[in-house]
This record gives sequence, structure tokens and C-alpha cells, in this order.
Amino acid sequence: MHDTRKPKLLIVGGSSLLALNLASQFIADFEVYLGSHKRNISLEGIDSIPLNFDNPSKFWLSLDSIRPDLIVNCIGLTSIELCERDPSLAFFCNSELACWQAEYAKRTGADFVHISTDHLFDGKQSYYSEEAVKSPLNQYAISKSQGEDRALEAYNASLVLRTNFFAWGTTYRESFSDFIIRSLRAKTPIKLFSDVHFTPVNAVSIAEYIVSLTAIGKCGVYNAATSKRISKYEFGIALAHRFGLNVGLIIPDKIQKREKLVNRPLDMSLDNQKLSLDLGGGKVTLEKEMDRLFYDEHSVWCREVKVK
Repeated sequence: MHDTRKPKLLIVGGSSLLALNLASQFIADFEVYLGSHKRNISLEGIDSIPLNFDNPSKFWLSLDSIRPDLIVNCIGLTSIELCERDPSLAFFCNSELACWQAEYAKRTGADFVHISTDHLFDGKQSYYSEEAVKSPLNQYAISKSQGEDRALEAYNASLVLRTNFFAWGTTYRESFSDFIIRSLRAKTPIKLFSDVHFTPVNAVSIAEYIVSLTAIGKCGVYNAATSKRISKYEFGIALAHRFGLNVGLIIPDKIQKREKLVNRPLDMSLDNQKLSLDLGGGKVTLEKEMDRLFYDEHSVWCREVKVK
């Protein structure tokens, strides 16, 4: 008899902005489970399961309740300031939990995808490749770098995606693009850094990369990024143009004037040639990624998610 069962997908860190955007794309082809520790997500067609982070054995027992075919790790402590104040918590969230998941995937034969970051370098260059030597500047970056290493050491078939994404946010967590659009629609002036550069990609594209790369058995590190390096200020201007908003409300600012901030890279741009080549070529343009955001505004259900 032909097996019509959908493969099971577990997204760890299921209440995160990225996780919910990924779930909205995966639901058609996967039996989706959102795994979380504190927030219980209630969504039609998607199951939410509690995960026990007390120790590896209890965590693995949580996963045994569904035996996922694919695990995507979206959990992480992303506040640079909090990571600096509490390095132990940063390393637990950004490194230890990645290792636990990789070990479980190796034991069960599941595919494992670890979501990493573009903060891994000192920012003195542009368009960092997957082979560039990492030079993290703060505890967040150090813990994320270690998370990559430990995941790949525990399970060499792990897929690591370095990225910086934008997306529609939730009722309890606003994204960077949400902040810009909401502010400009309210006619509120905003300041954006003109000296911080990145290569942001739409979260919807990340879902497609995960499906495509795992389908052809790819593993190791990939940069999930657009082809154009852009400043945070330029990103805001481009977003305002796409949504027909007043660009005059966006004021250029410099992060280098913020003396009290934890040290962080000024250039986080990533080279996406490896990803482009392995997925058949073609440029990933920021214009296309913003088009997706524009057309998805009234159909992305994660913004209406309820938590318990």
C-alpha cells in the first residue's frame, strides 16, 4: 500500500518569529509540530508540544513523543546585551541545545537544520563566504559560533544556515521590517543605521532553502542571504518605497555614535554563491524578497497567533 503519510517536522523554538513564518510555509507538505519551553502556541492544523530542557535525556524523551523526520532549530538567545550579561544562558540556548538536537538527529536518522547568524565575523570585510575564518566580537556571536561547531561535530550531516531575515511578526514580537512599516504608517520619524551593512532575506525563502537543500542531501554551512549588501538605512528606504510610504521620515544614524552598546560587527554581509550554485543558479534579489513581504501582508497567519 502506498504510504501517504506526511513527514513529521519539529521546529524547536516554536514560538519564535522565524519558526512561525517557517511553519506557515511547511504546513502544506509536513505534519508540523512547534516545540517550545515557555509559550504554548495554539494554531489550527499545527500541534504544539512542550519540550523539557532540564537535561539531554528529558529533552530527547520529549522528541520521542513524535519522532520527527526533520528538526529545524530556531531556538536562540538573540539579545546581544543579554548574552553579554549572562554568557551561561547564551551558551545554553545558542550552543548546548543545538548539540542536543544534532545528537538526537544522528541517533534517529532525522534531518537536522540549525539556524545560525551573520554576526560571526569582525565586520572588517564584506561578503563573508562559508569558508571565512570566524572572528566573533561578543558573547552572542561566540555562543552562536560554538553552536555551529558543536552541531556539526555531533552530527556531520547537519545543515547550518547562516542568515539575517525579515518577515511579518507576531502579536507578541515585532520584526525589524514590522517596526519600519508600522512607524512610517503612523507618520513617526525613525532613525536607522547607515554604517551597519547586511544581506537580509525573507523568512519565506529560508523555508524553501531548507526543503530544497535537505531534498538533495546537502549538509554543512550555507549562507542564506540576498545578493546585495545594504545598510539598515538603505533597507528602510527600499522598504518604504515598496510599500508606498514616506522615505522622508527615515533619518540616517550611525551605530558608532552609540558608545554604550556592546561591540558588534559593522558589516555582516554574506556571500551566497554556494547556495545559488547548489540550487541551480539565479540571483536572490532584495527586490524579490520585499515583493514577497508586500504580497504576503494579508495572508500570513502567524501575526494572529495566540499564546498560552
